[in-house]
Amino acid sequence: MNFNIGDVVAPKDSYFDNAYREGITPSLHRNRVYKVADTSPRAVHLEGEGIYFSGHFETISENTSSEATVEKAIQYKFNEPDYFKELEQYVDSTYSQHYASKGVQTAELIFADAQRGLHYTLSNIVKYADRFGKKDGKNRQDLLKIAHYTIHALHCLDKLEDNNG
Repeated sequence: MNFNIGDVVAPKDSYFDNAYREGITPSLHRNRVYKVADTSPRAVHLEGEGIYFSGHFETISENTSSEATVEKAIQYKFNEPDYFKELEQYVDSTYSQHYASKGVQTAELIFADAQRGLHYTLSNIVKYADRFGKKDGKNRQDLLKIAHYTIHALHCLDKLEDNNG
């Protein structure tokens, strides 16, 4: 596919399929678009991202400013936007609970050491997964806690990778 400098492109599913097949974590995001900085017959250089095989991209629009935010339409199959919103509301509510009222949550002290924080969050994921259905029945709060601890684990993992990279 031929692109022009300034085109706004989005990765096709083939980009992600190839990355996963090769055991590589994709560096681009499925629901974002990117601006073409330079092109060659088989490659496209994306602004701030690097060079990729041009066959893995499709044009979204042409000559859109780099500040423009354009999202690909995703056809969610499992009501994910509703669950993201519910999770966001749950996370927001934790910042007004009693253990957050003094300005520093205990978890922040634990996460000061990212390795310790990662172990802590993974332990809590296991704890809430194990007790699901046992305490207060099929408690939705336990699933939200698992999702919140997963976010904490991602935060700790990113801190570890930043320190090692």
